[in-house]
Amino acid sequence: MKKIVALIAGGHTLGKTHGAAVTSHVGRRAGSRRH
Repeated sequence: MKKIVALIAGGHTLGKTHGAAVTSHVGRRAGSRRH
């Protein structure tokens, strides 16, 4: 059980790190082509 919890916690941290790296897309509309 501890291994499963550790995997979930580790994956969540990794996902947050990758999400933070893509800040250029935050607040834009899906069809927007402005840079």
